[in-house]
Amino acid sequence: SHNNSHNNGAISVDCSLEPILEESKTEALHLCDAHYQTHPEIILPSEFPTLPALVRPWLHHALVEVFKNAMVASMERLEMDATSTATSTTMTTATTPPPIEIEIVQESHFLSIL
Repeated sequence: SHNNSHNNGAISVDCSLEPILEESKTEALHLCDAHYQTHPEIILPSEFPTLPALVRPWLHHALVEVFKNAMVASMERLEMDATSTATSTTMTTATTPPPIEIEIVQESHFLSIL
């Protein structure tokens, strides 16, 4: 939670990644719902690293953009698949977009969110 981090101006020290990922996920899901009236599920990891220092607003914004782009790609792919299978009577169209699974890789001073 926010209470576990120590803020020094715009930099958060010893901050858990979990609340930032959850808030970013929620915001991106709302944006996708507003545009497509549905959204793919975003699966977050079960464990979250504590980061030594970060600029929380920047990371939140970057994660919203990454999640939003992944959801748009999933929704557009779903629409393309539905369009291409609509001409075939033997195939059924999927109405639920596939889930998006997030993976976090932490190596010494670097963090990757895949």
